[in-house]
Amino acid sequence: MSYPTKATVVRLVKAAEAAGIAVASLHIKPDGTIVILDKTESPRDDFQRWQESKASTTSADA
Repeated sequence: MSYPTKATVVRLVKAAEAAGIAVASLHIKPDGTIVILDKTESPRDDFQRWQESKASTTSADA
């Protein structure tokens, strides 16, 4: 098993940014897989959207 080199990681981040992804962080898994996390989407944002949808549903029911 080998981990990606620094050059590989830098190249992937630059490619992601060129594709319009705002890189928040990245995770390198034990098997060498690289996961890039986008700044615009985070679990907290998903939760906030869920809360807003629940609030609008509750307001409409009242």
